[in-house]
Amino acid sequence: MKVHVVGYQSCDFKDDDGHRVQGVSLKCVMKSSSETLVGSDVAKIWLSNEIISKVGFVPDVGSYVNLEYDFDGRRAKLFSYSICSADDEF
Repeated sequence: MKVHVVGYQSCDFKDDDGHRVQGVSLKCVMKSSSETLVGSDVAKIWLSNEIISKVGFVPDVGSYVNLEYDFDGRRAKLFSYSICSADDEF
């Protein structure tokens, strides 16, 4: 999914087993899949530092990134990412 990174901050949250982990809360703007929403959608994606380090992702405000992840409703398991441009299709 292509997202426009508009902010991020360090945070800690609980993993699937209830253990506290440190990571990043990534704030993004993306194209909405909802037919009733006018404009863009906004998402907050939690990523653990371990996962970020594993795939080499470095959050950068203003960048456009294609994220491939599994989202369980709160935490994201990032598989890969690629930098893209604003002109690339959402």
